[in-house]
Amino acid sequence: MDQNKSLQKIDPEKSLKKLSEDSSLAKRGLRDIGIWPKIEELFEKLKSQYEAEKYQDCIITAEEILKTDSNHFFTLCYYGRSLFHLEKYEGALKVFDRCLEEEKDYFYLWSFRGDVYYKIQNYGKAIPDYLKSIELDPDNGADYDNVAMCLSLNGEHEKAHDYIDKAIAIETTEDMPMIRKAQFFEFQKLGKEALGQYEKTLSRFPNSAYARKKAVELLELQAKEKIGDDNQNALIDIDKALSYDPENTNLLSIKAILLDTLGDNEQAKIIIDKIKEQDPHNPDLDFVFKKIHRIE
Repeated sequence: MDQNKSLQKIDPEKSLKKLSEDSSLAKRGLRDIGIWPKIEELFEKLKSQYEAEKYQDCIITAEEILKTDSNHFFTLCYYGRSLFHLEKYEGALKVFDRCLEEEKDYFYLWSFRGDVYYKIQNYGKAIPDYLKSIELDPDNGADYDNVAMCLSLNGEHEKAHDYIDKAIAIETTEDMPMIRKAQFFEFQKLGKEALGQYEKTLSRFPNSAYARKKAVELLELQAKEKIGDDNQNALIDIDKALSYDPENTNLLSIKAILLDTLGDNEQAKIIIDKIKEQDPHNPDLDFVFKKIHRIE
């Protein structure tokens, strides 16, 4: 299962940028007229470095700002997130604790701290933070996904599926929640259910490369388990996999072997001849070619 949560509709980095541009900035009592021009210049530098993913540079700039104004809220947010990206989780946790002492109404701050707890595998603390984020923003599909991930890793599979179903209902334009549900089935070693979920994902998101790749892998695995005992249905699985990946040499090779086994040697020859011509130096294809052409 993807524990990095790399695909989410709600981009936490965009949320961070939105936070720093909030109109309440001037009302937070953070501006000191005498020092603000310097902070403003450094803060713009910090944001640019962050957008460029230069997190170590962000740390240096943030610490320079905090020397002048140790409570500069938005700098602290960037500082904590930069520490997170640099895997300095203990430091990030302390910074987000400070941020949440001052401001408890921004849903993404709770999500940021939840991410830290997630990374250190403290799912018991990550879940309440993600739930608080959802409480503040009920349309926050990414954190339903995050809660589901934590529950699944804790072995609470039924609850995990309940939360990922909520994410699927909210995130109607993104494939990640549906993929996540399939991953949960894989985590539970429920291959048939995982395959079904990847196929559901493709029915809604036909361009989902990850779902297509996984559907092909699982169909091939399912076919191989049937070969010898149920070649006809194994062929059906391979044909279905080929509908997702029609140029897959390995699948075509398996199809040729199955057709030959089922008595259709002529069609098997057509398939193996074509892929052998395209990849003449493949030793695996050479073996299949000789087998189908009855070459000793």
